[in-house]
Amino acid sequence: MEREGDAVLSIRDLRVHFSTDRGLVRAVDGVDLSVRAGETMALVGESGSGKTVTALSIMKLVPVPPGRIVSGEIDFRGEDLLKMPLGKVREKRGRDIAMIFQEPASSLNPTITVGEQIMEAIRLHQGLRGRAALEKAIEMLNLVKIQNPEKRVREYPHQLSGGMKQRVMIAVGLSCRPKLLIADEPTASLDVTIQAQILHLMKELRHEVGTTTLLITHSLGIVAEMADRVSVMYAGRIVETAPVHDIFRDPLHPYTRGLVKSIVNMREERRRLDVIPGAPPNPARLPEGCRFNPRCEYADERCRREEPGYARVGDARWVRCWMTLEGGRRQ
Repeated sequence: MEREGDAVLSIRDLRVHFSTDRGLVRAVDGVDLSVRAGETMALVGESGSGKTVTALSIMKLVPVPPGRIVSGEIDFRGEDLLKMPLGKVREKRGRDIAMIFQEPASSLNPTITVGEQIMEAIRLHQGLRGRAALEKAIEMLNLVKIQNPEKRVREYPHQLSGGMKQRVMIAVGLSCRPKLLIADEPTASLDVTIQAQILHLMKELRHEVGTTTLLITHSLGIVAEMADRVSVMYAGRIVETAPVHDIFRDPLHPYTRGLVKSIVNMREERRRLDVIPGAPPNPARLPEGCRFNPRCEYADERCRREEPGYARVGDARWVRCWMTLEGGRRQ
């Protein structure tokens, strides 16, 4: 199991289940993950792999019912959030741990000015009131490079563009200088130009504010630009963790290799895009053995019968694959 002495966040054997009409869905099923101080850790995988549920579990925001955190540990700076009373976890939200959600339009309250929404966290966690809180909100809008912040602080979300709304969400998230920022697909709803601006902004703020970041995305392009390390998630489990350069240079798990091969390289002439065959499994009826085996070109009888453990390979890499663990990695 992955354990880092300098980790701000350490997740061990996290399991989150949902009761549905199709049966029990093991959305997160034994996840181990660490995020080190000052780094950007990317959690990547296809839609439905369990990335967002993992993030919601950290914040204790999994809807109950139908969801339930069955077991595990979420150690945040020496304290297990899962054992912590909900009231104390609420105190940490915004102040110590902040989250930027996928859709800024639905995350911002349309009836309240953006300044009030920034000031809510400032009042709650920093104790500032009146003019001091307003000036702090203006400072945060200026930090995220929104022009004319003195005017924008009094405007409503519908008066802002999509990119500006996302900047406001970042301002809300960073308003109390959290120790951990969780960014869940922070550019998913934005066009390419605005996406590039937001990513550039997040990189700048990381150095200015010093916040540790857990970045959740399905885009390996964003991972290459933003991350220090990467964990690849498939069907509720992490199948590979490595420094970002190793993931692209020498991916170990067949699923990771498929993701990397599917990236479009404009300098190469290819008639067809590489794709991973098949589709992710039904989360209520997971396959026996390795969960990727129905889509894996290398799967053998053991892969279909037994699920591999999540084990260390080298100094900084972890993988869940019989082919790699037994030293028979195929090219």
